[in-house]
Amino acid sequence: MTKFTIYDPATNKVIGGGTVANDGDVDLQPKPDGAVTVLGVMGIPGVHNYVGGQLVNIPPPVLSLAELKAVAKQSVADRRWEIETGGVTVSGTVIATDDRSKLLLSSAAEKARADSTFTAKWKTADGSWAQLDAVTILAIYAAVFGWVDQCFAREAVLDDLIDAAADEAALDALSSTIEAFWP
Repeated sequence: MTKFTIYDPATNKVIGGGTVANDGDVDLQPKPDGAVTVLGVMGIPGVHNYVGGQLVNIPPPVLSLAELKAVAKQSVADRRWEIETGGVTVSGTVIATDDRSKLLLSSAAEKARADSTFTAKWKTADGSWAQLDAVTILAIYAAVFGWVDQCFAREAVLDDLIDAAADEAALDALSSTIEAFWP
C-alpha cells in the first residue's frame, strides 16, 4: 500500500489523499490542474497543509468570546434537548418525552378534557402498557409539560449566565454549573 497526498502548491493546502495498492495507481487519482501528488505521506484536507516537504497540522481557529458564547449556548440547547426528551417519571411510571410522545400526549389530553370518561391504553417508556383514565392523562400531561417548561427555563438561565461571562475563563468556569443545573 502506498500513501499519497494531493496538495495545491499555490496555497499549500492539502486537497486530497489516501492509499493505493500500487504506486502506479496514484496517477489514476483525480486532481485539479496544478495540484501536486506526494508519495509516502497521507494528508487530510482541512487538517494538514503541505509546507517545505512536510505535512503540517493546521492550528484550530481562534474563536472570539462571542463565538465561544454561541458554541456554549448551542451545547446548552443540545443538552436541554437530551434532558427534555429523555423521559420523566410520573407517579412511578417513566413517561417518554420525545417529540412524538409529547404530540400523542397532547392529543390524548385534548380528548380527555372534552370527555371525562375517555380512557386510553398507553405504552410507557419501558414498554409496558397502562390503562389511563381522563384524570390520569391530564395529570401526566401537566407533569410532562411542567418538565418541558423547567428544561427551557433552565436553558434560559444558563444562556443568561453565558451572556454575563466577561471572558473565556469565566465561560470555562460555567461548564460544571451547566451540567449540574438540570432538573
